[in-house]
Amino acid sequence: MGDILIIEDDMEFNCDFEHISKANEFIAMLQNRDWDVAMLAGNYFNVQPLKCNRILLKIIHAFCACAYLVNRNYRAKLIEILAEAVSLLDTKAEQRYAIDSYWTKFMPDGNWLGLYPCLGHQKADYSDIQKYYVNYQHLFYKPLSKIQTDLYCPAGKQGCISTCYYRGW
Repeated sequence: MGDILIIEDDMEFNCDFEHISKANEFIAMLQNRDWDVAMLAGNYFNVQPLKCNRILLKIIHAFCACAYLVNRNYRAKLIEILAEAVSLLDTKAEQRYAIDSYWTKFMPDGNWLGLYPCLGHQKADYSDIQKYYVNYQHLFYKPLSKIQTDLYCPAGKQGCISTCYYRGW
């Protein structure tokens, strides 16, 4: 089995030409990179844009699992993470054990990438976990300046600007 695309039922896509073009470019860039999870949309809190391309982000911290790709080589690891989160959520029913909250602790050390700007957002609706109506749409469209910590250059890659084109970064 290959890579997996997961789209939640509450995902609302931006179907204009600009967003679709950037999503296609993002997915094409994944072909030449090592990655674990690639978020098509997310509530990004802490990211590092690549020096060579501002639509591809290194995710340090992000919530909302409404649309993402899972690399075939990371599937087993993500299944373990999700199973652990579900088990904790079943026993403690706390927001921090929701899948898209729990997995944040694996992002900094993993190879989690994100599309910017997001391809869409989570539809406003009632939250079974929080037990009230939520509308997070604005959280998916934060300016890069509010979520960026630094430009990302993979460890051991000297002259990151030039390696963008020759080594997939």
